[in-house]
Amino acid sequence: MINFFRHQRWLLVVAGGAVVICVILMLLRSKGVEIVDVVGVFLGIVAIAIPIAWDRQARQAGNSPPRRPGPPGRRRFIVVAAWILAPLMLLVLVSGFREPDVRVADRLVFDAGQGESMSDESTARLTLAPPFEPRERIFLQFVLTAPETVSKSGNCVNPSRLTIDAIADGHVSGTATEVSSLEEVRLPVENAARLSVDVTYDAPTPECRVDLSVADAYLYNEFPP
Repeated sequence: MINFFRHQRWLLVVAGGAVVICVILMLLRSKGVEIVDVVGVFLGIVAIAIPIAWDRQARQAGNSPPRRPGPPGRRRFIVVAAWILAPLMLLVLVSGFREPDVRVADRLVFDAGQGESMSDESTARLTLAPPFEPRERIFLQFVLTAPETVSKSGNCVNPSRLTIDAIADGHVSGTATEVSSLEEVRLPVENAARLSVDVTYDAPTPECRVDLSVADAYLYNEFPP
């Protein structure tokens, strides 16, 4: 085994890179899960293709001895597969002990008449419709769009900024300022049973009007659990 790794040092590089990738996916949370789903399909195909390719290579090579010392082809495949799959198994194991993220983008509801044609310093409140599973933090991403009625007044979207307050069980638990459209925000919500969000619009000019909508939102716990 030691001799094998002396001649296959690239495996250590692959394993180290896989561990780094797994850590990044954990930090990405729900987005990381989506990436793992796609990569999992790719790895499944590769896992089937590699032994077939090695078998064909072995048949073409006949019974000639290997150029470098190492375990037989089947044992070598097992070792390579173990080094590649071990970090993914670690990711699955750690994820199994974590409470899953709760996507709530479609359950954040604007109060009546709010979120449309917002003017400078106006505030829109969104309330998370119950029931939902409490978590420690909330991820938010809002989109600003300019209504057609004010499309000729200039660019009111890119220079605009938002102030976002997370309100957990009736009190402000976290605030983010100078937030631009589509910027990601993470705020503490303290496992609150009642949760709402206030978004205040800071316009570049008094004539600007924008519509506010939720691009993405989910509740999650800190990593590590």
